[in-house]
Amino acid sequence: MSEWKACKECGVPRVLTKEYLWLDNGDIVQARDQRDRIVFTECENLDPLFRGIEEIIATPISHVVIDCVRRTYRTYCGLFLPKNVDELVKKKRLDLKSLDDGLAALAAPMGVGRYGFVDMRCEWDDGDFYTVSVSEPNSIPMCVAAHCGAIEAIQGRDHGVRYAEKTPGVFEITEDIADRPEPSALLFWEVETDASAVTAIHDHRRYAGRTVCLRLAGAAPVSPGFVADLQVEHPLLYVDEVVFRVSDNGSGSSGSTVGEWFVDGVTAYTLSLIHI
Repeated sequence: MSEWKACKECGVPRVLTKEYLWLDNGDIVQARDQRDRIVFTECENLDPLFRGIEEIIATPISHVVIDCVRRTYRTYCGLFLPKNVDELVKKKRLDLKSLDDGLAALAAPMGVGRYGFVDMRCEWDDGDFYTVSVSEPNSIPMCVAAHCGAIEAIQGRDHGVRYAEKTPGVFEITEDIADRPEPSALLFWEVETDASAVTAIHDHRRYAGRTVCLRLAGAAPVSPGFVADLQVEHPLLYVDEVVFRVSDNGSGSSGSTVGEWFVDGVTAYTLSLIHI
């Protein structure tokens, strides 16, 4: 038997059906704020998608995902809470753990994950923290962000967050005040200026986080002439440096071989090769 009471008509847990409205046009919206629509999505590909993006741009994006989702859940969880909930918690008229337990109870039927209380401190100073475990997360960074947003909605203040896998498939999440959220911007270019002008522009882009090696191979001609070429088309590939290597067991002579790099048919780089 399911741990949640289900609707007899659709089989969906009532904890969900009472929070959402199915409109005549097919939209599913939040009952508490009908401006927000709901979608069903497969979650198995979320973390592989994030990792794939990181590999392409060679830059971590988990902090971006956490920051964006954290803010979304902070707004969403706020719909379930009194407007002055932070003051009520501070005055001990409402219990922080009880409020978080109530929000966490919605997470499993919504497919976010199964949260469990671990430890907490709430004295309204920089030593405060809140730790939970989570299993069956729909996405690790999104699940981390969801609980962080819930705690922020209750306490009305920003939190830093850290997490680690404690046992296979079970993660421990800690929000605290000492570590504020890190900026969610991705650094691709860094610009230096003085009082009047731009003095330097630093390119921090990378492709796939590693050197892209394009291998050319072809039989050496009897007389000087063409050996091989390779055309590459990729919207994210850019040239940082060009290195040619010719292996002929030392039988050639420096300057007798030339490598050229063309961009849209125009020579962009020419180099006389040193034979190895």
